[in-house]
Amino acid sequence: MKSMFFAAICAAALTGWANEPIEYIDWDGVNRKLDSDTVVDYEVVTADTGIFADGITYVVKGNVVRAGNNIVVNGSAKLIICDDAKLVVTGGCQQAGICVTNNMALTICGQSAGTGVLEAYGDNEFGGAGIGGGWHYSCGTVTINGGRVKAIGGAYAGAGIGGGDHGHGGTVTINGGDGEPARRRTCRRHRRRL
Repeated sequence: MKSMFFAAICAAALTGWANEPIEYIDWDGVNRKLDSDTVVDYEVVTADTGIFADGITYVVKGNVVRAGNNIVVNGSAKLIICDDAKLVVTGGCQQAGICVTNNMALTICGQSAGTGVLEAYGDNEFGGAGIGGGWHYSCGTVTINGGRVKAIGGAYAGAGIGGGDHGHGGTVTINGGDGEPARRRTCRRHRRRL
């Protein structure tokens, strides 16, 4: 038994591939596959995932919730939402749900049935975007190729996808998927609708 386990670990180390193959829909509507032939491994998103690092592909396989703890994109990352999986992210104080600021990029992909869900909410106190910039921060580049994306900005004037309050919109491209229109919340503190 120990020798079989050791052999499996050695094989994974030699190939550099530790995960099962994952299919996703790319920008052109074509079904692609992450496997040992692509030489690109991925990381599974958990409730502890707080950073999407440069050049890494992240995969949501189950139901993951990060309430009050946003995810920060550091560089250029890809997020694949598997069918029937769900990721819910809410930004902390002054933060976007998923921070994609200037010079950063996030590509969101789904799978063939398109039933994977991403819900991203800006903070409840200031103007963080659902996906994009936090309060006073501009958005970088967000590309949506698939999945069901619901992005709602925080209080004041955070965009659903784009810049936070006082930030610029950045570059947002939607090639596919299904989305709920972004909406602003009512700011009760100032008793006005934004």
